Amino acid sequence: MNISVRLEGGLGDILCANRFIPAIKEKYSGAKITAYIDSEGKTFQKEALEILYPSMYEKVEIIQKKKYKEFWVDCQFGLDNYYGALENVPDKDRIEMESFDKFYDLHIDSLKWMDYDFDWLRHHRFFPKPELNTNNNIGEYLVFHLTSSTSVGHRLEKWYIDALVSAVAKKHKVYLISTPETNHIYETVKNLENVKVFNGSIREVCELISNAK
Repeated sequence: MNISVRLEGGLGDILCANRFIPAIKEKYSGAKITAYIDSEGKTFQKEALEILYPSMYEKVEIIQKKKYKEFWVDCQFGLDNYYGALENVPDKDRIEMESFDKFYDLHIDSLKWMDYDFDWLRHHRFFPKPELNTNNNIGEYLVFHLTSSTSVGHRLEKWYIDALVSAVAKKHKVYLISTPETNHIYETVKNLENVKVFNGSIREVCELISNAK
C-alpha cells in the first residue's frame, strides 16, 4: 500500500506529526509512506527528517507554496486566518497527495488525526527514537535552544536568557544552538567559561543533541 501524509508548519510541528508515522505503519504493515512538507518551500524540515528518520519514508516531497498568503475562515471564535488549512494547498499538490491508496492530513492544529483509523493515542506522548548513529558517545554537556530566528514575538527576554545560562554554566558545559542572525542575543554570556555558541548544519545540530548528557 502507498500512503501519503501532509506535514505542515515549522520543524516542531513536523516532528509532532512525525510521531504518528509508526502508528500508521502498525496499522498498515509494509506500507510505503511519502511525506509532503507544506512549509512555504522551506527545505530544512525535509533535511531534518531524512537525517533523523532515513528509513521511515519512501520519499519526502516539498510543497513549494501556499495557495493564498492569507486564508480567512469564519469559525466559532470569529474570523481566523487558517493559513495551514488543507484547502490552502495548491490544487495540483492536493490532487497528487490524494491520489495515493490512503492520504492522512497530519496538520497538527486541525486535529484531524484524532479521527483517523490508526492508534494515535498510544503514540501521542512519545517521539520515535532517531536513527542517527551516535555511537553512544554521551557528552558531558547540556544543549540549549533558547531563541527563534523567525518567531521574534515568542522570544524569551534577554535578561532571562543571561540569568539562566549564567547559572547553569557555573556547574555544566553548555552549548547554545544559534544562527548568525541570533548570535547577538548571547553577547553577554558567550565568553563565559563553559559556554559555547554553536552555529552548525542541521546534521551537526542533530548530532550535538543526540550526544548530549
